[in-house]
Amino acid sequence: MDDSFTSKLVEDDETQLLPEILDSISLLRSRFPDQNIKALKWNDGWIAVPLIVDVELPGRGPVGGVDIRKREPIALLFERRIFPHRAPLVYSNRRDFPKTKFPHINVTAPKQPTWFCLHCGSIDAWFAEHDVYDLVQRARGRFRDAELLNDFAEKPESKGQLQRRLFGVLVWAAERDVSREYFGELPTTLGELVVWGADRGLPIAPALEEYLSNGFHLFAGVPVIVAVRRPRNIIGTNSDVELLNLLVTAGGDHWPSDGSWNLDAAVRLADHRTPLTPSFAQEISAITPENAAQPSLLFGAGALGSKVASHLARSGSVGLKIFDWAHMSPHNLVRHALGGSSIGKPKAEALKDELLKLYPGQKDLPIEASAVSVLSTLREENFAEGYRNLIDLTASNVVLNALRDAALPETLRVHRAEIAHRGKLGLLSIEGIGRSPRIDDLQTLIYDSAIEDDALAA
Repeated sequence: MDDSFTSKLVEDDETQLLPEILDSISLLRSRFPDQNIKALKWNDGWIAVPLIVDVELPGRGPVGGVDIRKREPIALLFERRIFPHRAPLVYSNRRDFPKTKFPHINVTAPKQPTWFCLHCGSIDAWFAEHDVYDLVQRARGRFRDAELLNDFAEKPESKGQLQRRLFGVLVWAAERDVSREYFGELPTTLGELVVWGADRGLPIAPALEEYLSNGFHLFAGVPVIVAVRRPRNIIGTNSDVELLNLLVTAGGDHWPSDGSWNLDAAVRLADHRTPLTPSFAQEISAITPENAAQPSLLFGAGALGSKVASHLARSGSVGLKIFDWAHMSPHNLVRHALGGSSIGKPKAEALKDELLKLYPGQKDLPIEASAVSVLSTLREENFAEGYRNLIDLTASNVVLNALRDAALPETLRVHRAEIAHRGKLGLLSIEGIGRSPRIDDLQTLIYDSAIEDDALAA
């Protein structure tokens, strides 16, 4: 007995359908000649086209007993008036589909068909560059990917790894091999890539075989990075290794089967993005390691302090410890480096968290934060151990006096910066070696200068 959602629908009058809908139905009929594909009336606004798709299941069957079958019925729903500007909806055509056990679905009302989520973003924008057969293949991929991900997650050693893991391949030739061949053209299929690599001593084929045998092929896209040694450094870098970033699209009809790759899978050149590290940030900022800022204590994480800390960290000077006991308030957003998501958080901690995000994947960066009072900190022994600069950005005369009276190590140099006159005046004072002149001496010099400088006096 046919208990599908479309079993009781009547055929629609195809002569009244949009030409674009008829073209899509014709394409499906050509791609699935063994199926009797019909246009059915879902309601006054939508046409339903039932279809059965083949699903590649793991060798030992569905994971966890979830009822995913080798042949799954689906229904494509076409909007009568505005197709193809709105992509077809893709529903499961099974009333007993395990909706609560299947990822990648949209929320529906009770007893409605399972509605598959097929794209992260606007599916309409995606469909503008694809056709209905591509959409069906994407739906097939959802069945397969859900099973493979579940299969992978069942392994004890894989628990918790899926959210942040995309596997790829990195290959290189023998270190002695220096290539003087430059690539005006690159392979466009996996078969061409394998031959291209073998001709250049690049073990692409065995690397991909190992990748597949280890079960790393979870998604259609396979990043392949080819490292090629050149006779001299690459322009704009200090390395003689050129990286070619390729993407093998091994999904849909080109998904590997029987433990082998489909050599017709497409290969495309991908963007190259060098991960940001503190040393790379210094290089971009034209700062040599010997001229980089030495480890610094920052008193104050307000409007000025947040900007100073941000610029130091962005230029690769990440030896920072930030002190501020205050919390972010809405009015701070006018001039602060942090955004609205930081409201209510301790300024120092929130700023530290944002600075660490500049260098994802870089563990143990020496950026610290403290919500302890600056005045209490100055009374602690060895609070400045390991630091060479103390930068006061509090604009507080109380802190100025505390710095004046503090017994600071001779190796620590004190800086003070503040903004005055409603943001129209900036003041920067830097103590001399051995605290001569001292910070309060420099403050006195500023006052003395104001006697003759009306702008400073204001």
